[in-house]
Amino acid sequence: MDTVRQRLISEVITRLSIIRVANTYQTEDGSFNYQTDIGANVRDWETNFQEEDLPGLSVCDLAEDVEMNTDSVNQIQSLKIVLRIFKAKDNEAAYLRKVFGDIYAAIGTDPRWKVANIGLAIGTIIKSAGIILKEDVFEIGGGAVEIEIFYKSKAFNAFK
Repeated sequence: MDTVRQRLISEVITRLSIIRVANTYQTEDGSFNYQTDIGANVRDWETNFQEEDLPGLSVCDLAEDVEMNTDSVNQIQSLKIVLRIFKAKDNEAAYLRKVFGDIYAAIGTDPRWKVANIGLAIGTIIKSAGIILKEDVFEIGGGAVEIEIFYKSKAFNAFK
């Protein structure tokens, strides 16, 4: 049995893998196509994509804050995730901005991360998005989107 945290990460990877220009997403304004194919290469904590695998997207879960009282039966977690965008040589800033938009759209299709119509999470917020510069030079190295997923579980039980 996976922890709730692992199930959420798996759902994030699955959702982001849908980001392809051939795929559409729904908003209140209608149906739209994604603008990039960043979903073709989404991985869990990949830190070193090979050139032939670029562009790529790495899902990196970082800290998880836990809130509970001493007499609580439940706890609230806030899981911080960095979605690190690794770009190909020919990808410029405009491409990264499109990836940001595609990630926003994909998350917005279901910020509660429903599985079998039951939300794993209370909700999701986008904390930031930005272009990453290479060290020691003023060149684009990639991008990152930081999100935070809030979810409830049983006290002292990461699996429920």
